[in-house]
Amino acid sequence: MRRGLTLGAVVVAVAVTAAAASATTVQRLRLGGTFTVTGQTGSAPGKARAVGIVVVRKSWDGSTFADFTKARTDAHGRYRVVITPKRRGLLRLRIVPPDKHVVSFVLQVT
Repeated sequence: MRRGLTLGAVVVAVAVTAAAASATTVQRLRLGGTFTVTGQTGSAPGKARAVGIVVVRKSWDGSTFADFTKARTDAHGRYRVVITPKRRGLLRLRIVPPDKHVVSFVLQVT
């Protein structure tokens, strides 16, 4: 994972592949900061990468997960999701790409 800090707003860039394990550490993000997830879907041997809709689900402070936003992959299975939390608390995210290799993140928004 890569993290970057810019002047004025916190920007967290996370490179994710379908084989990546779910995040187990809590990442800190300031209110108004941006959390960006980029990734690429997997593929079966000899097949093209999975393409289609990437679903982002969220849970605030232990609530039930609910659909939050969606993105579309490009023709190579690459995707990018940008999230700007509007409140403080513990935000859990589940990124569900078309290949169903779920990637999870936990953000403490302060």
